[in-house]
Amino acid sequence: MDDFSHSLQLKGMSEGDAERLIAFVPIAFAHELLVPRGVRFSEVFIIRDLQAGHELQGKLMEEPIFVEAKRRAAQLQSGDSRANQFFRQIAGMSAEFEVAHELAVGADFSGIILTEPLLCRIPIGPSPQRRWWAALRRLVSR
Repeated sequence: MDDFSHSLQLKGMSEGDAERLIAFVPIAFAHELLVPRGVRFSEVFIIRDLQAGHELQGKLMEEPIFVEAKRRAAQLQSGDSRANQFFRQIAGMSAEFEVAHELAVGADFSGIILTEPLLCRIPIGPSPQRRWWAALRRLVSR
């Protein structure tokens, strides 16, 4: 993901905002795909600075990128076959998707409970204030 983060930064996005997009968009898409199948997710996430040893806990529904990506995921999922395929590709990029598929018994996802995502590439600090909007629209527009 370093190349993708770098390309977003070359388009004027801060490193923190680029890393937030890369982390939260696939998580939001996985939520939209897996919650109806019975997977339960934590409502929080943790950002950990491995070098300084600090961490911050946040609520997914208070993270603007997650909220907007979840809204867009729902639109794509209910769209035509091309939009739905794109939706599934993005959802498949998340660790949550991978873990749920490893834990599922066949196609049965019921009873799977996932812990909070631990994000180590996002700088600890406040959430962006819509500077990411144009990049998110380009990222999930089809």
